[in-house]
Amino acid sequence: MAQAHRGGKLNHKINMYIMGDFFSGKTTLGLQLAKLHDENGEPIRLLVIDCESNGVSFALDELEEDGVDLNNVYTVWTQSLAEVTHYIEQVANGKPLHELGPDGEELDEYVLDAQGRPFVPTAIFLDGATILKMTCQQSLLNLSRKRARVRATRDGLTGEAKAVAIDGAGLEYKDYNSLNFSGQELILDLTGSNVHWIISAREKKETKSVKVGGQIQSVETGKIVSDAFKGAEFNASTVVRLYRDEDEPDTVKMQVLKDRSKTWAVGQIVENPSILDMQSMIDKHGGKDIVIKNTMDQAVETEMKIYQEKAGITDTSEEESESSSSSTPDIETLRKEVKKYHSKMNPEQRKQFSDRIKSENIPTSLSKIEDPNMMSRVVVIAKEIVEA
Repeated sequence: MAQAHRGGKLNHKINMYIMGDFFSGKTTLGLQLAKLHDENGEPIRLLVIDCESNGVSFALDELEEDGVDLNNVYTVWTQSLAEVTHYIEQVANGKPLHELGPDGEELDEYVLDAQGRPFVPTAIFLDGATILKMTCQQSLLNLSRKRARVRATRDGLTGEAKAVAIDGAGLEYKDYNSLNFSGQELILDLTGSNVHWIISAREKKETKSVKVGGQIQSVETGKIVSDAFKGAEFNASTVVRLYRDEDEPDTVKMQVLKDRSKTWAVGQIVENPSILDMQSMIDKHGGKDIVIKNTMDQAVETEMKIYQEKAGITDTSEEESESSSSSTPDIETLRKEVKKYHSKMNPEQRKQFSDRIKSENIPTSLSKIEDPNMMSRVVVIAKEIVEA
């Protein structure tokens, strides 16, 4: 569904994409969000989603030394895009964060901020988009191998021939499209959360395929690009690259590639950059809040219906893909669905949900469920409780 607003002054959020090599200062810069104050003059309550396995913890001491109350910083470690999306949805809905149990399950108790209130984030720092891409890429590769197994069985392959067909399977064109789509959705979800956000990613040397001596080879273009979801940075308001020169290894430098906030000039090189420079943009509030919700899924569905009508397709079952998988959705999709319902539950409903799945001998930790049929049952239970 389209969204619109009448002209006039708008309030703007920090939407920043940081890329850089190892030890270039990405985590340190992103965590500086915690040094800012929101539009009401209160300290930012920062949700940190660390996909780099504990890289954030080493930088928290510096924040505390600079006067930041770490009770206003809550860190979650995950390498699952579905779990990241779950947290972004909670923030977008203004839901307080819940404490996590030893197996990652959400408890009834709320996380409390520095003032003893339920922790409702006003900013998100997602550290490690490259890891999320790698996780999604591996998942799609596993799916491609399952498709190859089905095709090999259908074609009557056995033994070594079947093993070669399966092991040699790689990402297909549609898989790359799915990967890019996931990246675009991630950024749009962050923007639709209506809080300040920063996302970091590693960098790489761009390559392109060229024909050399009759052979296709990858050659470097001389350009440095983000090593994450392709094109994800296009929807960020500010895009920067961090680096250190060999002759000045102690100085972090920031190259400004894009900045709609007008905090820095495009092409500017900033030494030892600080997010505090963006506080003035937050202080200029007084206009209208506008939240651009992520409606990509709905847009795709709308366009699909139009194409189906033009093609004369009246029954979507006619375009079912090859029998590469069963009719049961994949486990990550189901897990994401459960988390969506779980985020809508009040404490009483959460207890009811926990009791229901225990009574059916289902693990209370979603991460331990690997059977899609069992996870489908959990979805049904969660939906019944929420919609009761």
